[in-house]
Amino acid sequence: MKEITTILILLLSLNILSIGQNRLPAFNKEDQTIKQDWLIDPVEAKAKLYNNSDGNLVFSNGIVSRTYSLSPNVATIGLDHLQTNESFLRSVRPEAEIQIDGITFSVGGLIGQPIHNYLLKEWISDLKADPASFKFTNYRIEETKARFPWKKRLDWMPQDMPWPAPGKEVIFNYKLDSEALEVLAGRALTDESRVLFINDQFAKLSDSWKRFESDADGRNSFINEGKAGEIMALANTAVFADQKIAKGTKVVLAKINPGTDQSTSWGPGVGLVFDNRVVKINLRPKQNQFGFFDGEKENQLDGMIAGKPVWLRLEMDGDKIHGAYSYNKIEWVKVGEVSIPKNILPNTVRVGKMDWMGESSDNRDKGERGRCLIEVFQMLGDIPNSIK
Repeated sequence: MKEITTILILLLSLNILSIGQNRLPAFNKEDQTIKQDWLIDPVEAKAKLYNNSDGNLVFSNGIVSRTYSLSPNVATIGLDHLQTNESFLRSVRPEAEIQIDGITFSVGGLIGQPIHNYLLKEWISDLKADPASFKFTNYRIEETKARFPWKKRLDWMPQDMPWPAPGKEVIFNYKLDSEALEVLAGRALTDESRVLFINDQFAKLSDSWKRFESDADGRNSFINEGKAGEIMALANTAVFADQKIAKGTKVVLAKINPGTDQSTSWGPGVGLVFDNRVVKINLRPKQNQFGFFDGEKENQLDGMIAGKPVWLRLEMDGDKIHGAYSYNKIEWVKVGEVSIPKNILPNTVRVGKMDWMGESSDNRDKGERGRCLIEVFQMLGDIPNSIK
């Protein structure tokens, strides 16, 4: 079985009463928070390891704290400024990601957070371990180590400083369990095994995207209130972004939250742009349908769940393009397909609100203003020969 270790380095002196978690001191925020202004007053901000009342691990120096769940997997579930009560954590994600033979593995982390814009404490107990992730086995604490040599320039320093910085590091150990191996075996010939060219979660809009925003409404935008991928637009107007297709691309996917959008053929989706046509798959929120435009006509399919994020997928398979949707990225429902000559390749991929032909026109009935969100865009290549 694969095993992996992640290390949290804390560059502060650490006073551990006991390494055994059951013997760690209890974390009491009121008692442990330093009251002085640490930027002005000299304070002794020694870090300690605690248990909190929920049985989680807390690493704190009285100014900031980081909280870890240990079950069902290690995950950062709190990152707080104790003096101001500010939380820096909005989303629970893997502690790390690694790639082995073209397959991306999550290390630790939890899944199931309903909204990733913010984190509520009552959600945490419902989060689950990703079945295919590396699972936590144990942790230990050691002295900090020099990760690289540092050539000191004492003439630039007010005083000589020790290296490595004194402190402790918490080392978490993980391994792939039998459940993970079974899940990975089942994914062996799925998108999880494909070469990943792009995985864009729209933390900001990359320069590789070229935006189009209809001027039918002054609020039409692919970046709403600073959030890239959040589309504000009249229902039947075009707002989208284009990106060049990477060489070797076989699959494009987009995870889309329909939000309050109430369009039909102008619903948010993903399209492949050829010289003479666009092939697209999109949501039709007003009618709770999916649409597939093959370059000439649109096919419609019932089954869209209002307000629920969904994956849309276009696959180039020989001389065909297949369109499908999935609410779990495991079970896919076909929406349509079209034949394309093998030697003709798309130039760009388009995500967002297109007209019924995948272009940039607006309907005469522009509809009401609404919002939708492109949460994730992925561009995938072939499955490596080592996996086939």
